[in-house]
Amino acid sequence: MSSVKFDSAEISLLEKNLIHTVYEDNCLLNNKHLEDIRDVYTKLHGHEDLKDLKLLVEFKGDINISKNLSEGGIFRRIRRKTAEAFVSPSAQTREYLKGAKAIILTEHPIEVFDTVGEAMKWLRRF
Repeated sequence: MSSVKFDSAEISLLEKNLIHTVYEDNCLLNNKHLEDIRDVYTKLHGHEDLKDLKLLVEFKGDINISKNLSEGGIFRRIRRKTAEAFVSPSAQTREYLKGAKAIILTEHPIEVFDTVGEAMKWLRRF
């Protein structure tokens, strides 16, 4: 298993096409971070095309969203994947993620879960 620590996240390649990103509580998300983290995904995945990638993104608690991210520009530049599962024990973070899911322009399925186990079960369907 390959693992990279990046900003407030640890990113691990769990299987050939499954990446797990774990964000610390009170992490800050902004456009620059998300653009840079896509580069980390590409390196771990081994190629630029992520359409066969399943992504498990776990938030350990609350998230802080910068103004440039909340303006929505990043949501139109998300690269296609097989599926994305977002997980958080924080009700506030889950509500934000559900709202973001509603406006993300993508062709792949995205779901929000309370636990990693639920998310993994869902991801294994793809």
